[in-house]
Amino acid sequence: MYKSDTFNKNDLVLVCIRDRESIKILHKFGLPYTTSKTCQLPFLLKKIAAKSGDIVQISNSGIVVNNKLVPNTVAVIKYKNIYLNPLSIGAKYILGKHDYFLLGLGNNSYDSRYFGVVHAADLSYKAILFWPIKQPIWQAIVYKYYCHFIPSRERV
Repeated sequence: MYKSDTFNKNDLVLVCIRDRESIKILHKFGLPYTTSKTCQLPFLLKKIAAKSGDIVQISNSGIVVNNKLVPNTVAVIKYKNIYLNPLSIGAKYILGKHDYFLLGLGNNSYDSRYFGVVHAADLSYKAILFWPIKQPIWQAIVYKYYCHFIPSRERV
């Protein structure tokens, strides 16, 4: 992670959620409050889906950015008896100079579909994911799970 003044689409960023309703919802899911004066919750890792000048629309099919549907982005209204307060269907946002629309790395992420447009001041760091070994990450994942489920004497 590193501090940055510029953020682009598909960047991974750490965001501080300041919306009180979203803070309450995230706390219900077990995110602890922090002692920080700048952010009441731990920072969340999100991906920038739209930035300045982009048009974001909320539709029945999910999030539409510049007339292109982002796959798997239909918001869930309620999860584990917790109302998530998603943005209204039909809402349209034209992002301003320092505005960003963030999505999580998974389909069930609590992100801008719920807490809305985020200002650059709430983005703290860019994150870079890297894999420090020579084999592709998918091989390592397959090996990890394969080895956990097969007794060691049967491993190849």
